[in-house]
Amino acid sequence: MGFTKFNISVCAVCVLVGFGAATACADSHDVAWKFGNIGSSSYRLDGFEPTDMDFGEIGSQDPTLPLEFGKRYQVRVTNYTFHPFEIIAKASSPAQDKVLLSMAIQGPFESDPEVDWQDDGQGTVTFTMTGALYQAMIEGDLIPGYRCRPHLFQMRGDFTIAGLPIAERIPASPITVDLEVVASGLTAPVALVPDPAGPGRLYIVDQPGLVRIIDGGQLLEAPFLDVQDLLVQPLGFLGSFDEDDFDERGLL
Repeated sequence: MGFTKFNISVCAVCVLVGFGAATACADSHDVAWKFGNIGSSSYRLDGFEPTDMDFGEIGSQDPTLPLEFGKRYQVRVTNYTFHPFEIIAKASSPAQDKVLLSMAIQGPFESDPEVDWQDDGQGTVTFTMTGALYQAMIEGDLIPGYRCRPHLFQMRGDFTIAGLPIAERIPASPITVDLEVVASGLTAPVALVPDPAGPGRLYIVDQPGLVRIIDGGQLLEAPFLDVQDLLVQPLGFLGSFDEDDFDERGLL
C-alpha cells in the first residue's frame, strides 16, 4: 500500500392535443407549455399543464419558466414556422447566445440520449432536464434561457432550475488537484508529518506500529520508531490474521 499526498495548483413523439384535455402518451412529459406570440416582439403564454401549477398569468409575455432536474418538459408553439423555439445558454447580448436545442437547426444536445429531445416537426418539442444540459446552460457565465430563432433580440426569456444535485450546483473551480506517490511498500499508513528541523524529511505512521522515515524522497529501511511488540495486533477480516487487513487497532 502506498501513501499519497496532494499537490494543489492554482418514447415516441407525443403531440399535445389540448391543455386540460387528454394527451397522446400522457406519460411522455411532466409539464407542458403552450406558446402563442404577440407579433414578433414576444412569446405569449397561452396555456400550461398541470393546470394547478404556478407558471404565471395566461397571456404573460416571455415568462420565466421553472425547470426541475430529471423532469420531462413539452413546449408547443402555435405559430412555429415563424417563431421556432430554442433552448439556449443565454448571454447579455443575443448574438452571443449558445443554442443547445432548437426547432430550426441541429443543437448539440439533441442527440443526447438522456435529454431525449423529440421534435414532431409540427411545433411540439419534448426534452428532459439533465445535469449535463444545465452545465451547458451556465457555461461561460451564461444563464438558462429560451428564444425565438428569427427574433432572437425580442422574443427571449429565462429558465430557473431547481432540484439539482449539490454537485451540479457547485461551480467548477479553477484549482486542479493532482496526486503524487510519496512512498510504497507500507501496510496501512495513517499519517504523514514533516520534520520541523529537517527540510525534505518526512515521517509516516504505519498502523502495525512503525514510524518510517522518508529522506530526500527515499523511504529508509530503518524505522524512526518500532513499537510493534507493544501493540495488540488486529485480527483481520473474520479473524483471518491477514497482515494486510486492519481494523481500528494499532498505531493510530
